[in-house]
Amino acid sequence: MKTISKLIILLSVTIVTACNVNQDNNKSLDYDTLDVQFSAKLIGGAWDTDNAVGVLATCSRGNETEVLMSTSSIAAYTPMSAGETSGLKAKTEDDRIIARRGDHNFRFYAFTPYAGGDVDMSRIPADIPAEITFGAEVSQLYVAQKTVTGVIAPVAMEFTTPSCLMKLNIPDDIVNEDGGTVLKSMVLKPVNADAFTGSLAYSATYNIYTDQTTVAEGSESEQITVSFGTEGYRMKSGYTEVSFLAAPFTVPEGGFQITFTATDGKTNMIPFLDKKA
Repeated sequence: MKTISKLIILLSVTIVTACNVNQDNNKSLDYDTLDVQFSAKLIGGAWDTDNAVGVLATCSRGNETEVLMSTSSIAAYTPMSAGETSGLKAKTEDDRIIARRGDHNFRFYAFTPYAGGDVDMSRIPADIPAEITFGAEVSQLYVAQKTVTGVIAPVAMEFTTPSCLMKLNIPDDIVNEDGGTVLKSMVLKPVNADAFTGSLAYSATYNIYTDQTTVAEGSESEQITVSFGTEGYRMKSGYTEVSFLAAPFTVPEGGFQITFTATDGKTNMIPFLDKKA
């Protein structure tokens, strides 16, 4: 096999805390009503102010339990700033989450992305596609839940993901040793399929109450294909970042392999997460 530049793999990111939320109490202890505030931390990622967060907020009120705290069944919130940690603000008046005097046993369930409308929180879409197109938006599910006894201070919520974001920095000589590779496809799969007991992609739903993912029968795939279009994509000089989602997995014996195919039909296969390396 010809010598090529090193394939740079990024499976996790360095977390830098940047919080613009006022952590002081948002109202005195004596109140009739108050708007609940949130401090939202996106573990391993970063908020964008265009993100949408769905929040189901309930409490005990009088003799009733699981009373909705917003007019909307799922309240829509957006980050107040970009970064790993941000405050959240309600999108509309109906989305405001409001606590009343005497409320207690507060429970908050949140997820992003949120497209609006009613959502069954026990069946949140959590698909990880087996075939993706380079450049398409990567929509990664993040979830959080919190039970608190009081909401005077902002409710701190940590959002985690049931999937894995893979980032590969691919050199321009990945197939053409002189550089300028025009890539048509990239396929990730285990070297030894019999040794791999998991899956890399599937159709699934996530239950935020139980923290469980339910995979649709027959939807699992042991490989992920990234398409670069019918005309291919000319790799940038140096490295091009390719991002895609994968299901949580254990590296099998022999590891994985990635096969790169250029538009001229030439290919190059390299080991990936090889335990023997």
